Amino acid sequence: FTHWFRMDVDTLIGDFEWWFPWSLLDLFDVISFGSVKWKQIYFPTGSTVFRMSEKVNRAWMDIEGLQNPISFIKHAEDMRSWRSQVEGGLARSIVLINEEITFVSFAKMRQLNGFNKWGNHLNIRGSKYHTMVVSGWTDNQTLELHKLKHPIPNYGGPPINRIGRIRTHSFCREMDWISQEDVICADNNRKEDHQNGESVKIWKEGPYGNIIASKIDDFTRLWSGKDAYHRVPLISLASMPKETNISAIKEDEMITTRDSKWRVIKWNPS
Repeated sequence: FTHWFRMDVDTLIGDFEWWFPWSLLDLFDVISFGSVKWKQIYFPTGSTVFRMSEKVNRAWMDIEGLQNPISFIKHAEDMRSWRSQVEGGLARSIVLINEEITFVSFAKMRQLNGFNKWGNHLNIRGSKYHTMVVSGWTDNQTLELHKLKHPIPNYGGPPINRIGRIRTHSFCREMDWISQEDVICADNNRKEDHQNGESVKIWKEGPYGNIIASKIDDFTRLWSGKDAYHRVPLISLASMPKETNISAIKEDEMITTRDSKWRVIKWNPS
């Protein structure tokens, strides 16, 4: 193996072959999939890929909680401290200290638990477990979406708009789970203003290169006729109900979280 994928056990994975940026594995040491808050620079515990190499392995040793068995036990007893170290501390090590390590981070590729606050619901379908977030659609309409074929996302394609070189700072909003000394975010003079159909990627232009941001297509936002829907690659179930007796679903079924409850829906063609 050349890389390993760090995942949380409460993460749902969509159609991996379709959405994973295979073409980037040779270009970057770290590939991270984040939420909509693109200015927050950290490497989520549930959605970050690392190259198996000595320089990346050394970066972990900059984290206080991993430097020796005593510090490991100390931080393992405090989950808040541990998460701060492995998400914020590791990003600080790779972005600011180990400048020879390359990285790229994509916004909107990982949904947290808030999608049903806006009337959306999560659907999981069939043997490949394509994950969907769809707003205001019937169950049958949602099941029809799973038949659609889409081109593989072009992660290396031209940007919609190059934001350009960004500076980092530590005066970040809404990152209170990370210790202040490890907080990193993009220049706060820039607005977090990507539109529908847009996403943002941040990357380092080669070893010791500048940190760059660009607006790109939102690969999770797709169309069926005039209506848009989201085919989300990674969904964290951090605060969703997880207790269920649902077994493996069949090809004509899907699991839905409509009304915030897990249910199996059988497709009845109209």
